[in-house]
Amino acid sequence: MVKNIKNSRHGNFGKVRKMADFIKEFTQKLQNANYGMHHRDIFSDFLTLSANAFANIIYKDEELEKEYLDIISKYKNPSIFSELLAMIANEFERENFQDLMGKIYMQGNFGNSNAGQFFTPFHVSDMMAQITIYEDDLKKKSKNTDISLYVIPA
Repeated sequence: MVKNIKNSRHGNFGKVRKMADFIKEFTQKLQNANYGMHHRDIFSDFLTLSANAFANIIYKDEELEKEYLDIISKYKNPSIFSELLAMIANEFERENFQDLMGKIYMQGNFGNSNAGQFFTPFHVSDMMAQITIYEDDLKKKSKNTDISLYVIPA
């Protein structure tokens, strides 16, 4: 399946492929997963299925597996999710680490401002990650000082 996606990527778009073309193809394939559901819900299921599949390689957690199976059972063509994940992997490879999921989220209109879901631009997320002090780092840094530090994530 992955081989077909790689070949179709170059066959349909040539060597130069625009991000907008990828997102359009991804969004159309996503909507084909279940015509009766809102595309935002299908995208959410895709993210959960992908995360659970990767996590269960390591954790072998029955609850993750049950959640995966419960979600996948809602779809008549569940193989579409592995195709979508392969598309994402291929695009990451082609574009050399970028905020691909953020672009898909924004351009695919998957957010829900009524639920307080907003996209954080990559450079802001990167800066926040760089300034975050982890608990272990805090313990090491505060051993020889009387100063107490608190980090409140945004």
